[in-house]
Parts: sequence; C-alpha cells; structure tokens
Amino acid sequence: MDFLNRVPGWGISTTLSCRERHNLVERYQELSSKTRVHFSIAVARTLIRLDALFRIVKADPGYEKGAQKFVTDVAAALGDIDMIVCPCKDYRNVERKSGSDVVDHLVRRGMDEAYKLRADWYHHGDVDSVADCESNFSRWNAEILELYQAAQGFDADLGEIAEVEDIREDEFLAKIKTKNGWSDKSFVELLGTLPEMLPADNVLHTSLYEVKKFLKSFDKGYEKIHACVNDCCLFRKRYKNLENCPKCNASRWKSNMQTGEAKKGVPQKVLRYFPIIPRFKRMFRSEEMAKDLRWHYSNKSIDGKLRHPVDSVTWDKMNDKYPEFAAEERNLRLGLSTDGFNPFNMKNTRYSCWPVLLVNYNLPLDLCMKKENIMLSLLIPGPQQPGNSIDVYLEPLIEDLNHLWKKGELTYDAFSKTTFTLKAMLLWTISDFPAYGNLAGCKVKGKMGCPLCGKGTDSMWLKYSRKHVFMCHRKGLAPTHSYRNKKAWFDGKIEHGRKARILTGREVSQTLKNFKNDFRNAKESGRKRKRNDCIESVTDSDDESSESEEDEELEVDKDELSRWKKRSIFFKLSYWEDLPVRHNLDVMHVERNVGASIVSTLLHCGKSKDGLNARKDLQDLGVRKDLHPNAQGKRTYLPAAPWSLSKSERKHSASVCLSLKVLMGIVLIYQGVSKENMKCKLMDITGKKRVVAEGRWATKDPKQKVHFVPLGDNAVKVWVDIVKVSDVKVWRPSDEVEIMEDALGTEDKWYLQRLCHLHIFRCGERSILLFAAMASMVENQDDIDAVMFRMLGSSWNPGGSLPSIQPCG
Repeated sequence: MDFLNRVPGWGISTTLSCRERHNLVERYQELSSKTRVHFSIAVARTLIRLDALFRIVKADPGYEKGAQKFVTDVAAALGDIDMIVCPCKDYRNVERKSGSDVVDHLVRRGMDEAYKLRADWYHHGDVDSVADCESNFSRWNAEILELYQAAQGFDADLGEIAEVEDIREDEFLAKIKTKNGWSDKSFVELLGTLPEMLPADNVLHTSLYEVKKFLKSFDKGYEKIHACVNDCCLFRKRYKNLENCPKCNASRWKSNMQTGEAKKGVPQKVLRYFPIIPRFKRMFRSEEMAKDLRWHYSNKSIDGKLRHPVDSVTWDKMNDKYPEFAAEERNLRLGLSTDGFNPFNMKNTRYSCWPVLLVNYNLPLDLCMKKENIMLSLLIPGPQQPGNSIDVYLEPLIEDLNHLWKKGELTYDAFSKTTFTLKAMLLWTISDFPAYGNLAGCKVKGKMGCPLCGKGTDSMWLKYSRKHVFMCHRKGLAPTHSYRNKKAWFDGKIEHGRKARILTGREVSQTLKNFKNDFRNAKESGRKRKRNDCIESVTDSDDESSESEEDEELEVDKDELSRWKKRSIFFKLSYWEDLPVRHNLDVMHVERNVGASIVSTLLHCGKSKDGLNARKDLQDLGVRKDLHPNAQGKRTYLPAAPWSLSKSERKHSASVCLSLKVLMGIVLIYQGVSKENMKCKLMDITGKKRVVAEGRWATKDPKQKVHFVPLGDNAVKVWVDIVKVSDVKVWRPSDEVEIMEDALGTEDKWYLQRLCHLHIFRCGERSILLFAAMASMVENQDDIDAVMFRMLGSSWNPGGSLPSIQPCG
C-alpha cells in the first residue's frame, strides 16, 4: 500500500477510492521490475500534467526522498549510468551531472518549468523505454491512460492509424494517376479491370468517384468555398445561405448565356481550401518525419553564420518573446508564399490563378524546400488576380493558424509514442514586389513606393521618362563618406540626410487600428473612390467590426495613413506585430529583372534603360554631361557610353547566347577545394582538355595508401564511378590498374591539378544570358579573372580559362 500513498519516483500523496486502490495494487504487482521503473516515470509525468506536483513544498523531506528515487529510477532505466541529464532550472537538460548533483539541484532550484509541462520526459528514459519495451508498451501505457486520462483522444488517433492499411491501395493508385497524367477515363477502366484479377473478397474501389470520396474521409481532400465574383466576400458562416453578394449584389451562381437565368448550384467562383491542421497532425504519425520535425531544436549554427531560418534574428526574438512556445521543440514555424501563374500555359490567355503555399522550417536543410514538404493550402481562382482583396481568400487559413497559436491541437507523436498539444507560428511571407503590396496592404508604386521608408521615402520624378526613381540611397553611408559630396556622380546634390528609422509592426498596427477595409475588385463607373471613403468590411470576421466604435480616437499621421490600402489580415495573428521581419522578397524575381535590364542595356535592345528619354533626364538634372544628347538638325545623336558595345561585339555576344542550350541551370566546372564524397571529374593526365572519368572525392591525406602505395603530395584518392575514355592510362599504373577501364568501381589516385569539382548553380535564363554577355566582352586575362572572381569568388583560379558550360536538367 506504500505505492498508493507515495507514488514511486516522487513523494506525492494521492487520494484514491478503495476500489481504485485495489485495482492499482493488482495491476502494479503484475508488472515486471523493469516495467515498474517505466511505469513510475510515466506516472510522475502524468501527475505533473494534472498539477499534482505544484502542491509540493521543496522544504518537505519527502520531496528530497522523491527526487533521490527519481534519479535512481532514471539511472536504472538508462542502463545504470553515473551521469544523467540535469533537468533543473539552471541547466535545463543541457549538461550531464552526477546523481547526487541532480538531486541537490532539484531540491535547491527546482525543475525547469517548460520541461515539467512536457508531455514526455524524453531526456530521462521515456523514448528509450518505449523502444526497449515495445512489446509491453500497449499494456502498461494503456493502463496509465485509463487511470489518469492524461492523453484524451489517443484512442481515436490510433484508430485512424489502423485504418491507414485500408487506404494504401487506393492512395497508391491515385499517386500513379497524378504522377503520370492519366486521364479519368483510363483510370476508371483500370479500376474496373483490377478487381477481376484479385480474389473475390477484395475491397478495391471500382470508380474514380469512390476513390476520391474514400480519400476525402481521411482529410486528404479540400473544401470548396463559394466566393463573390468581384472578390467581396466568401459565402461561408453568416453568408453561407445567401444567393447574392451582400455588398455588390452580384449573383452567386452562373447565368445561362441565352436565357439569362441563374444556374442554381453552379457557382461563379470557387475557392479551394486544403485544411492544414489534419495534415500537420498526420506528419507526426510518421516516426521518421516526427524525428525530422525536431531537427531545428539541436542544429542551430554556433559560428554565427546563417544557414537555415533557425539562425535568423526573427527566430531568436520570437523564442525570447514566447518562451513557452519555444520550449516545445515540436511546435511548427511556417513561412507563407504566393504568386500568380497561368495554369493553361498559353501566353495569349489572361488568367491568373494564385496558389498559397506553406513552408515548414522545422525540417533540415535537405528536406525543408523539397516539393513534397511544401504544403498547398489555398488555390485562389482567376481570371483576374485577387489584388488587394486577397485577404478575403486568406480567411480560412488565418483562422486555422489562429487556432494553432491560441489553443493548439492534440496530436499523437509516433517518435515518442505520446500525445502533445501542437502549436504553430507564421514567421513571414515570401513574394515578389507587387504581391508584397497585396499581402502587406501598402503601396509599392509612386512617390511612396518603399514599404519600409513610408512617407519618408525620397523619390524623384523624371520629367521625360515619366516615372519615380529613388536616388537618395547615399543616406545609408557614413556621415564622412566621400560619396556624399559627389554631386555629378549621382543626382547633382550633396547628401546631408540620414537614413530614416523603419516602422515596427506594433507602430504599423497602431496606425491602422481604426482602418476599415473595403474589398472589391469590380470596375466602378463615375468618380473614383477616395481613400477616406473606406467603409466597413463585410468579411466574416466579427472581432474587428466594432473596434473603432469602442476604442478611443488616436492621433494618426494622415500622410503615413495615405500609403496604406488596407489593414492586413495577418494582424489578426496576435504575434504578427512582434515579428521584426514580416515580409520577404523572392530573390529569383529580383535576379531576373536586374539580369534582364543589364543584358538589354549592354546589347541596347528590349528593356534597355539607356535611351533618348534617359539621356534627356540626365541633361535636365545637370549630371553626366558627356552623355547628354546632341541635336543636329532634325536628328538627335546619343554619345557612346562606356558600356556601349560595337556592332561586331553585339553580334559576338548574340552568337554566344544563341549557342547556349540549357533548361533551368548551368554546370560550371572549375578548380576548388572539395569535400568528402563530392562529385568530381578526372581530366586527361596528358594535358588534353577532355574528361576521362567521373567519380567521388575520397581523401587528400598523403599518408593514405592506394594499391599499397602512399598518396604523397598533390595527389587525391578518388572513387571511379564512370569511365568516359576506357583506353587512357591512369596517372600511376600498378599491377592491378593500368588503364581507366581497370579502375572502374575501384579507388585510384589522381593528380590534384587535373581534378575538377562539379558545382551546380541554379539560375534563370536571364542570368545565363548575363553571364554569357559578361564573358564575351572581356579579352585579356586580367579582365577574365576580374569577371570570374565576381561570379565565383575565391573558387576561381586566376590565370585559368573560362569554365565550360554544359546543359543541366
């Protein structure tokens, strides 16, 4: 009965009925000694979740005895080790201490609060105990769950896991259909044929409709949400049963082109929402995936270099701001990305469909950006882009993100065999510059086109080019920098200003606190709607509808307010205003646009930035007098600029670009320092410019032996995987290997200077044209070295030839 009064592992008094005591005694006596240790740890963990431990006073002598018993049980569960992880408030499971030190720390300092509230104490035997006692896990864990009800909903999760076997066949066929682009007709014929080849009692579905319906029951489908054709609102919640839009009165249904009657049941616009919560929970049901989702917790860079979002300032600041969220390593950090595309792949068709994707940053580098781990959450239909009204379509996603942040979702973890409350945080968005304005709700064009500087943006209107430009970038330089006094080099003025402070998320939220959104993309006749005519939004949310009525009027800068088009829906996330970086620009779009402009300017074609209007603007500003246009009679001549190419040089550049045949990348082969198992190419030893074999770098250690002979200096040990020229001699022939054909599949030594390492750079076609143009302009070796050093950095070997360019899939 001592077990009932003092649960093993901790000095905790329990109050149970006579029947409960009797059942506990019987069940506890049936357990083996090893299982009793795991039972004690699990019971202590469960009682903590029931707040039983919070009533203990550390001065109580029973607390020290319980701590001593806990350390003893943990050491026994982990194999009678002397050093165990210390869970006190100071060390927080980071360092190992002796058992006596752990007891002393627990008594004097207490256990770490975040670790105390965890669903599992994996640092002290929970994970290992499950792995060692897999056969007994179901029996004793079920007893704990039944007695203390610490993991509600666990049976339901296991029931869903058991049903996975039933959907495996249908899911496999559906994947094949999608991957190979089968038509619905051919897939239905296959489903009708397969049951005839299987036993009579098979349960394989015989139609595509049945397969879709069956998979949808496992949360693998999507929700169809009707939308207003003018992007005013979604027909859901309080608008679910309406026939017309409550704002623009547009019909919900399509109309017959001949009779004009509404086709009831056929919506004009449909938003497809793929619920994220069931998919997040399903990720933790895979033991391997559940383990990968913990990667970020213990793989942060220690040298200060940014290799993963876990190394970013945003990640660290949000961890400091919300320590309880950061303490659970399984909580998710997400990124949102969106952009428009034409799904019909026809250049002359104006249709813009906007998918909204989520990226899971808990995963390691090699898995984070794989397409199977990028989650499609919304599919916003066209034909027009949603523009400023994209918030209307983001409502279902934001509601689920709010639920995952405030309440969380009970989730089963297959790695630790426990349940926990899953929470998630959206760190930022990723988009191009126009989509930046749609998501953030600010202007990205005109005199206040900079979303960071706001009303303090220094813009200049070019009289002849008829556009705003931003020439005051010298404000970021040091006050004594020489460029600040260079008038003729820039805009004809001396720069005395300082860079303005960037508004924080909290300041933006306060500025837009009383802003009322007006979502509508329909073309209006008559006068344009003014900025101060914004009326109350008719979105489904009811948490902001009365915000301005109850709150006091705040003094808001009208100039700052004029650059905003809406209050972004992301501010409904309570942590959004605390994020230091809320929106990011996609580098791919910036590279493409800059590359296209540079190439066009060099070749004086397409979107060239050098023209008559640009030269007139230089003349109007009074700068770069050597480039001013020269009018002679009815003709105007433009002086040659330093970057101008002659006709023969342009032809040569065009021929180089025309000879390139690549898809989405190029392969640059150059000399550099390789790492173990990096792919490499073996060049001909005789000096010919040809590749004789391909392999993998093994080692450069001169003491390593190949064919019983040490490597020595300037030699590399390589594994030969592919032989290009079979009859060529190897560098150092031996009795076993004389020619390359003999070295296939074996290890060999190769001269370091004739070993090339393979590096692949992903870039767009415009970047390839830029590289080709730059390479074709230079003639002497010094210029080649300068250009290639800019492209490749220290990896370029001065004095070498231009790298070979080969097609890469």
